[in-house]
Amino acid sequence: DKVFLLSKEELREYLPEDADRLCLPSEYALSAGAGTDEDGHCFWWTRSPGNHHGKICVINPNGYLDPDGRVLYTYICLRPAVWVNIRDLTLE
Repeated sequence: DKVFLLSKEELREYLPEDADRLCLPSEYALSAGAGTDEDGHCFWWTRSPGNHHGKICVINPNGYLDPDGRVLYTYICLRPAVWVNIRDLTLE
């Protein structure tokens, strides 16, 4: 029921490899100014603070967890997460 951003600890647990963290932005994100690398992968935010005041942990387009992202950068995307209780799912 809650939408959130992953923490750096959750990233290490659920997306342990840099390749697992690669993200292609939506058309909407691109139209809003999402920054990408030459392969089209984007930067995206975590909810974990960075190494210094005004910094946040971000994922770079290559999947690397960078603790020096600036909170003022508007080209960084959001990659929301949700918990899904699979015990409540029915497959028909």
